Amino acid sequence: MGTLVLLRIGDIWCNQRLALRPDYELETFENVEVGTATNFVVKAGHSQSDGFLLPLGSHPLHRQNTHSFCIVVALKGGLQLAIPCAELIRFYFGSSSGLLSKLFLPPLERRALYHDAVFDRFSGRLRLKLAHNIAGSSAADIGRLDLDPIAWRAACQIGVSLLKASMAKEGIFPRAFFPFIGKTTLVASGKWLPSNDKERATFIVFHLRSCSYAFPFRTLRYETSGYQTPARTGGPAQANQRATDTRRAPQDSVNQKLVEQDASNELTPKSKPFQLEQRFPDLRNKPVWKNKAFVADGNAQAVSLKGAPPVDTAAIGLPGSGERIRPVELMALASPESEQHAAPPAFLQSVVDELMQLRGIDVDLLTRSDDNGWTLPVTVIADDDGVIDEALFINDSIGDGVGVSRLRRIAVFALKCNGEHASLVVIESSPLHMKLYATAGHDPDEVWRTIGGASNDFICRQEPMVAGLAGEINWLFETVQFE
Repeated sequence: MGTLVLLRIGDIWCNQRLALRPDYELETFENVEVGTATNFVVKAGHSQSDGFLLPLGSHPLHRQNTHSFCIVVALKGGLQLAIPCAELIRFYFGSSSGLLSKLFLPPLERRALYHDAVFDRFSGRLRLKLAHNIAGSSAADIGRLDLDPIAWRAACQIGVSLLKASMAKEGIFPRAFFPFIGKTTLVASGKWLPSNDKERATFIVFHLRSCSYAFPFRTLRYETSGYQTPARTGGPAQANQRATDTRRAPQDSVNQKLVEQDASNELTPKSKPFQLEQRFPDLRNKPVWKNKAFVADGNAQAVSLKGAPPVDTAAIGLPGSGERIRPVELMALASPESEQHAAPPAFLQSVVDELMQLRGIDVDLLTRSDDNGWTLPVTVIADDDGVIDEALFINDSIGDGVGVSRLRRIAVFALKCNGEHASLVVIESSPLHMKLYATAGHDPDEVWRTIGGASNDFICRQEPMVAGLAGEINWLFETVQFE
């Protein structure tokens, strides 16, 4: 079921390629009440007192799936919203094929998704470690599962419903409900269907596009495991090192096909990103981020690569065969900028160039976010009257002399050399604001304090960029004794 992340009701596929995504009716439903009093799960072929939920005369496309389930939401004016449970699952949990696959294999256990979750209720900060081979694109969805018991129950319901249907020897159709209770605004594309005297009585949802309900955290920092770290960048010093012969992992063919078979135990798993629109407006102002190692010390050896034939097929799920099929994980990207290898923002480019010159110092980016892959908004600091200092904002020009005010961006780099640690903070400004802080390096929450302190320092004392940053960092580790 991991392919559900790519499949939408109403899409037209041909030869394993998306051929057409028709323009259906787009509707916005405001103040939708989600809860047991207004929502109920029924079969698509359900007969109501005033006719069928989905009349075959108006909507015959579900003729072969009348026993599949929809969740019906009562709207004002006697109208109703019908959302196929498969679409509800795809929308709220379809951020990666790994997450979806776990939901369809009961019983669902938290350790299969994440562990070591720590939540500060006062600040709203959540920190967790994703389980092996769970993509970072699912971090926000899993954060909601950790903090909201209703969301966890909704996730568990998916696999349980399949197990019950199997034991009863019924059609295997998943049941699902919303992962929250409360009011929300939904944006969906689909089709209005008639009922008796009303031409537009039931809106059948083909594709949920947006849900405004808030996530139960303010910021989320996560760690991943089971994914290959992006290639670290060395320098010219590596060119003179002894080359080591090794066999390069086979590349994927240009027209690789996705098949429903067990993947190979031998081939290296890979992640395949796909584009997904921003589903949850609430996350636009809530940083979701992780660490990223991108500069290596000078000890890596150069390698001489030997090629291998390309891999023609791939499969989703746990590997379990000797066939030459690549295990893959489909992971959603909210924007092209959120890819691992996205270029840094313009204000940060010169700093990154300087850091790439370092030798013998490990550098980790601590603020790799879903926004642009590099930065976060600065920490908001308000006075006793709740007024935020204007220095934390910057104006973006959108043309014709019009500007839009937004929070400045901040990047934090962790520096490590011979057991000593420091953090470099860079805040978007002109001239560029930078500062080095001594850190312990072993406290996961230390970065929060560093960001908060840097924001306060920026307000009180803006410091311009210093020429020769790489040299200053080298001098720091060579001459300063850390406590």
